[in-house]
Amino acid sequence: MLRWTQLKHSCNPSPQLRVALPTVAWWLATVAWGALIYYLSTPAFGAHRSLPLLARLLAFFDVSISPTTLGVLDSFIRTLAHLTEYAIFALLLYRSCLGRNRCGWRPRLAFWSVVIAALYSVTDEYHQSFTSARVSSAFDCVIDTMGAAVGMLLAYFAIRFPADTPALIRTKL
Repeated sequence: MLRWTQLKHSCNPSPQLRVALPTVAWWLATVAWGALIYYLSTPAFGAHRSLPLLARLLAFFDVSISPTTLGVLDSFIRTLAHLTEYAIFALLLYRSCLGRNRCGWRPRLAFWSVVIAALYSVTDEYHQSFTSARVSSAFDCVIDTMGAAVGMLLAYFAIRFPADTPALIRTKL
């Protein structure tokens, strides 16, 4: 059975230890995730759509909250969505740039993964400024960049401390 420590300590992995997906597949996943982020910036996913959806979900579970609390909860969920989508994007960028050479932590690559994700966030917000029913926000760029940084922190801990990392994170890097 393949162990994470074997991958971590082997700078020249044998063919059995190489990544299951070729580098091209990782880049395709990264581009697809970027396209999904772009698609989520369309009017179909604005706050005017998520708020009623959240209200119906809470009503289904027979939970009643004030309109103010509903708005705060919706903002919180949307912020978590921004953090999550850009954490995943940065992880995909990092993994795509590693290629087949997965030897150890690469701080410079992690830095550039966050920078590229942040720049993509700026283009996403610029796109939203031309989209009806959407509002461009510099605060969203900050949240997106924080999400990318969180993604790189997850990668760092998964690579540096593999025994303490949950199996789900270990197997994905």
